[in-house]
Amino acid sequence: MSERSTPTIELQLLETRHAFDSVAADYDGPRGNNLLIQRMRRALWNVVRDEFPSESRLLDLGCGTGLDAVEFAQRGVSGVYTLWRPSGWHGPHTLGFGTSVLAVHRLTSASRTIRCGAYDALVRDSGRARTAYHVFEGRLWGFGLFGRGTSPCR
Repeated sequence: MSERSTPTIELQLLETRHAFDSVAADYDGPRGNNLLIQRMRRALWNVVRDEFPSESRLLDLGCGTGLDAVEFAQRGVSGVYTLWRPSGWHGPHTLGFGTSVLAVHRLTSASRTIRCGAYDALVRDSGRARTAYHVFEGRLWGFGLFGRGTSPCR
């Protein structure tokens, strides 16, 4: 197996970032969620289903818009999902990476704050699910979808 040079890897990462950034604003629409992407996503979901028990915990670095997070939560897999780039995820009502803690409270109707060591989890429980918006130094940096009653701290 040949080793690739660091500049080659860096170029591939940059090209990948540009590809995802080009569809970030409408990733859940036809440009970012076309048939090929849907097939790839189903393949990933099946691997997670087959390889990880439903009580597993995931850490997704660069989660995009959260489609995978919703699927995994429905399958009983808890996760922490971090945002790779500010343009990579925009939730409802202009909620996005770097949003202030006050705006997160206002826009999400989070009912309480749980201290998780160096960061806070703003928590909203609904039905069987718990959504936690992870805040560090007063800014949103990720979110988690969990079963209700599961700790949002990881």
